[in-house]
Amino acid sequence: MGTPGSAHHPASPGAAHSSASPGTANSFWARARYWWRELTGEAVYDRYVAHARACAPGTEVMSRREFERERMDAREADPREGFRCC
Repeated sequence: MGTPGSAHHPASPGAAHSSASPGTANSFWARARYWWRELTGEAVYDRYVAHARACAPGTEVMSRREFERERMDAREADPREGFRCC
């Protein structure tokens, strides 16, 4: 080990970054983006498109607007799926 403040000392600012892999920050943001999309429901449309194209490759896929409208109509029609009182 070196003296305090040297590049090899664990307490120096550069020491923590030198041991981390270059993709660590990118993987953090990728995970954060994944969870944000899951929590907000944005990923639901992407899963729908993937499923529709895998199961029925020749059929037309709904636009995001059509999908969201149909999804909201279904949620409002079934009180167990997120009933809205107003």
